[in-house]
Amino acid sequence: MKVTKYGVATIFDDREVGKQWYPTKEKAYKRLEYGSSRKYIGTREVDLYCEACDKDLKLGDNYIKLDEDTRYCEDCYEENSITYYTVGGEPVGDENDIEAYDDFDLEATT
Repeated sequence: MKVTKYGVATIFDDREVGKQWYPTKEKAYKRLEYGSSRKYIGTREVDLYCEACDKDLKLGDNYIKLDEDTRYCEDCYEENSITYYTVGGEPVGDENDIEAYDDFDLEATT
């Protein structure tokens, strides 16, 4: 499944020092209201698939999101007692550095 993200860059000394991606154009433009050091940088299409097994993620799937480009489906991750996640026995993060999603929080589709 492909989703479209809308980007906002933070500008410092005429250079982009950070980018944030939002699920809707409205949320991206709302972020621009928080200061003149930001600019809208357009859209980016993201292909949602499991990094471990290449399963295409679709509406209703449960998955965890490690970063903007890395997701793992519920078949590949397991939650451990101190809430960290593993894929194939290798740790991929904990609740402090990844976001967990279920079908209620699934990213908007294009």
